[in-house]
Amino acid sequence: MKKYYVTVLTVLTIGVLMILIGWMNGGSQMKTWDWDFLGAIESNKSQKGQHYHLQGRFNKINIDVYDADVKIQTGAKFSAEIITADKETTLQSHIQNQTLNIAQSESHKKLLTNFNLGWAKTNQTQINITVPNKSALNQIVFDSTDTHVQLKDLIIDTIALDNEDTKLTMANVTVKQKMVANDGDVKGQINNCRFNHLNVDFGDTNLKINKSHINSFISDTDDAKFYIDNSVIANWKLDSEDVDMLLTNSTLQHNNSIDAEDVNMKIRNINRDLSYHLSGDDSDIHYYNQHSDGTFVKNNSKKNCLAVNGEDLDVSIK
Repeated sequence: MKKYYVTVLTVLTIGVLMILIGWMNGGSQMKTWDWDFLGAIESNKSQKGQHYHLQGRFNKINIDVYDADVKIQTGAKFSAEIITADKETTLQSHIQNQTLNIAQSESHKKLLTNFNLGWAKTNQTQINITVPNKSALNQIVFDSTDTHVQLKDLIIDTIALDNEDTKLTMANVTVKQKMVANDGDVKGQINNCRFNHLNVDFGDTNLKINKSHINSFISDTDDAKFYIDNSVIANWKLDSEDVDMLLTNSTLQHNNSIDAEDVNMKIRNINRDLSYHLSGDDSDIHYYNQHSDGTFVKNNSKKNCLAVNGEDLDVSIK
């Protein structure tokens, strides 16, 4: 019994110290930590997660999870392997009407902490899904929180993401119809992908696009950072508060518009048959060897255009 009280006192002391350290580090952000207090006291308890393995044909995927690492890619066969973060985390998984359904249950109360410490996070549930050929899937639907979504080597009709705090990685993916993504904060990397229509509604955004083709792109963000290289983007409509963009070795086609309060934009080696209409209350615009601190108009093409409207514009085009 004495040992039990000593253990409890130790855990409480560590908790107080963590709160103080987080406060001294300026930690004001509430962080969700999926932590079992009694589990911490019973330190000898096994934390090995539950293991699920499903096989069977499916052409749709429906995933509802939190704090998970999800991979969907081409492999040897139809398969879904799931390892939960711990024994307490449970989920339901089954294949019905050619739809793979995975839903995670909240097994114990999530505590709000104010530590602002990188190591204040539990292990993630691992979900690995494979299909035998690129065109096996028609639809993927995500509803998740604190999740890393990885899609690789797929040709798919539609993707719907309704997430909160997501890391998104896509490689060699073709979306034939539409991808719609709603997220709080997102960090994403898109490499060698094609989209017929991409519609995103994000909070804080950090998105890298490389060697990709987007026929129609609608994006509504809070603070956005875009790094785009060696890509083709058409009919891009971007609404944001603050935009920080680096656009290199790429092509903008048809009508493209950016509306934001603050715009910091660097364009390098872009298609020359692109017209510009750049307007801001406080502007600093450099177009090759020309400079303007007001509205800048350059008519290079009737087919392709970029219009930027904002309060503070800092635009450099070379």
